[in-house]
Amino acid sequence: MDNVYLDTSILDKNAIDAFGLSQELLVESAASGLERCIDKYASANSFIVIVVGSGNNGADGLALARRLHGKYNVNIYMPKEPKSELARIELQRLKKLNVKFIGKLFLCDIVVDCLFGSGFDGDLDLEYQEIIDNMNNIARLNIACDIPSGINGDTGEVMGVAVKANLTIAIGEYKLGHFLGDGI
Repeated sequence: MDNVYLDTSILDKNAIDAFGLSQELLVESAASGLERCIDKYASANSFIVIVVGSGNNGADGLALARRLHGKYNVNIYMPKEPKSELARIELQRLKKLNVKFIGKLFLCDIVVDCLFGSGFDGDLDLEYQEIIDNMNNIARLNIACDIPSGINGDTGEVMGVAVKANLTIAIGEYKLGHFLGDGI
């Protein structure tokens, strides 16, 4: 049986403290896992929209966009400016490439949900509810990073509306919310 965690931040802390890994390396590892998944389902002409949030889940998505640049038609939808240091760093790296940022969501082959991670808890405002509703209707395949946005990582409860992911790439380990309520 695989381990299930209420809080995976301790895993990141252990990787950083015990093994001297940087947070940036952990972001790169998450992006690599997402990239391997996308490579299984995408073709060279696939249109991929990566929806990124302002935190570390968004940093994973920005690093993913950098890794996919040149392999696929990659577009980034970023409704808010980055708040986390990791997201700001990844955005600066990405701006050195000619990756396309879009102002609204459109039909695509794959949408990657990097909006909110497993630490999300609370109510979604109307703007985010609309974004998630759109994400659910624009792609043939929805891939979630860590846990689908709108699902509480501890309880599996949908916080108003949630991304309907076809695939979820759990970052680090499984969260309890993957196995409870609507997180199943």
